[in-house]
Amino acid sequence: MRSLIILILVLSYSNAFTFNIWTSGMTMKNIKEISKDYSFTQKDNILKTKDNLYGEDRIVLLFFTKETNKLYKLTVNLDKEPKCFKKNLLGSIGVKYKKIRNPNKKKLSFKSFSSKIASKDTYWEIDKSSYLRFRESRAYNLNILEYINMDLEKVAKKENIEFNKNKYNALDKKDKHKL
Repeated sequence: MRSLIILILVLSYSNAFTFNIWTSGMTMKNIKEISKDYSFTQKDNILKTKDNLYGEDRIVLLFFTKETNKLYKLTVNLDKEPKCFKKNLLGSIGVKYKKIRNPNKKKLSFKSFSSKIASKDTYWEIDKSSYLRFRESRAYNLNILEYINMDLEKVAKKENIEFNKNKYNALDKKDKHKL
């Protein structure tokens, strides 16, 4: 019965990434219901858990939109892995998905230029609205694998802008000058 519920939930989200038993577009409540074997900690719209991936317990973060509470991004921490592990992982991803350029490509600003020096990103297309990003941070010796649904990420960014605008407008006039 449990696998039938998971199958129905997965089929109900089109143009979505799937990681383990989670699919972008699922609500936090759905994920907690089907993930009885996982222990989550929650901070705002982020769930944190551990999962045994590639032979080790890895930290997995699930990011949700504020208002609609839907999963739009999932990150897996692959810190301090040997080069052969990275090569095998990227090779296996490359077999399954097509490598693409940065789907959020914008004009090069100082911030993006400095982040390019500090990290190297590789992208693969999952479907027309989802992609994988492997971020290799040179500064922190940290590797992160991210699954991102672009449509829901746009919603999350819009909600964050609106949330911050409302937060700013709620400040007293005497406090606004401090910002």
